[in-house]
Amino acid sequence: FSHRFSHKHEFSYGASATYYRLMPGSNQPLDELSLVKSDVIATEQALENAIYFGDKFEVTDKLALNLGLRYSIYSFLGPKEVNVYQDGVPRTMTNLLETKKYGGGSIINTYHGPEFRLSTKYSFNPDFSIKAASGEAQRRRLQASGMKKAAAGGTTQRGFSLSKGGGVSPRNALQ
Repeated sequence: FSHRFSHKHEFSYGASATYYRLMPGSNQPLDELSLVKSDVIATEQALENAIYFGDKFEVTDKLALNLGLRYSIYSFLGPKEVNVYQDGVPRTMTNLLETKKYGGGSIINTYHGPEFRLSTKYSFNPDFSIKAASGEAQRRRLQASGMKKAAAGGTTQRGFSLSKGGGVSPRNALQ
């Protein structure tokens, strides 16, 4: 949704939900002489919900700022068997505490946090502008060999670009 509350401020807000179904695939031998062992990587699924708010502030006719905040909640879902290991020691079978079984659609782990965005655009004329952007997004990483704790850390992205004719390049797409 988007609303212009004055000639200088345009607010946008909304919510989103995304279901992820990852099918990593398999590794198969080429023929019976191959040393490669057959391996099928299990399908994984997750659900991400988010709310966001943004303000496009036109400081002058040539200078605009975009400020944004997004809060996302990412849930890693079953079915899955998860190995739990002792903390602070190598992940080996001797350090295995238990194997937890999660049913289909059950929440294995949830990560959440704010994601900040800032961009600025200076228009020299209607056909030429410069834009700089910075954003922080939550990064989810599932540990391959049974996750005791999966990591969710911040990733900061920054971009800088010149634009002619209003085109969008990959580096100026952050908003």
